Amino acid sequence: MTATEVGTHSTMHKTKVSRAVFALEERRWLKRTQDEDDRRAEHLELTAAGAKAYRDLTRLARDYSAELVELVGQEGLLALSSGLTAVEKAMAKKPR
Repeated sequence: MTATEVGTHSTMHKTKVSRAVFALEERRWLKRTQDEDDRRAEHLELTAAGAKAYRDLTRLARDYSAELVELVGQEGLLALSSGLTAVEKAMAKKPR
């Protein structure tokens, strides 16, 4: 995946994606490979350490999600999701 694709999928600004890529590369969780056809583009790939960190993080997220469902129930989780969506929409409308 390229940084541009990451930005598109995450709706993050390209500056934030660039900083995140740099930070992940500093931790040796990510490596960049220049595109042979377009020298402006770089392909990003997780290293073995990055893949392990990703697996650990997704496990923690699944565990947290299960605990949250247990605490507030499925109905409460839907209400929380609806509320967070409303906050995101309101923030998107706010001028910066």
